[in-house]
Amino acid sequence: MDRLIVNVACGGWYVDGQRRLQRSLLVVGEPAAFMGWPDSFPPDSLPWPEYRTGFKAAALREASRHAPVIVWADASLYAVRPLTPLWAKIERDGYYVQNNGWNLGQWSSDETLRVFGINRDEAFSISEASGCLMGLDLRHAAAKKFLDRYCELSTTTQLFHGPEMNDNGLPQKIGC
Repeated sequence: MDRLIVNVACGGWYVDGQRRLQRSLLVVGEPAAFMGWPDSFPPDSLPWPEYRTGFKAAALREASRHAPVIVWADASLYAVRPLTPLWAKIERDGYYVQNNGWNLGQWSSDETLRVFGINRDEAFSISEASGCLMGLDLRHAAAKKFLDRYCELSTTTQLFHGPEMNDNGLPQKIGC
């Protein structure tokens, strides 16, 4: 197996979204394999909600043990055609990240900027990537370096800690 699509879905509508994503890949004839965790987390994933989206790093790490070219796809996504152009871009460039229309200055915490050695003014000139769809070809050194750093930061820093939403200071609770 050379290509793998990865997803984690816990609670609420996420599991249904994961099923829809997987079904859509079959319907369009996408030949890549699918690795999903319905109502569970991948090995070495730190607990929700303390580590928010750190499970994505753990899922990508686990996927990297099975295929050199991997795509993270959120449960909100579904395929309308095979992912041929996406795979081609990932394999050519080593990665795919999607600009979400914002910049790092608008959404990054002071702690995040500190860890990366970026001041707020610089951050306003750097586009922010969306985490809902990303791909890596780990045969490229830069992609491997990115995954290693992503996994390291997800477990060794405060960048992935705390609630995703603030409702009177309490984290949003979802399943798993």
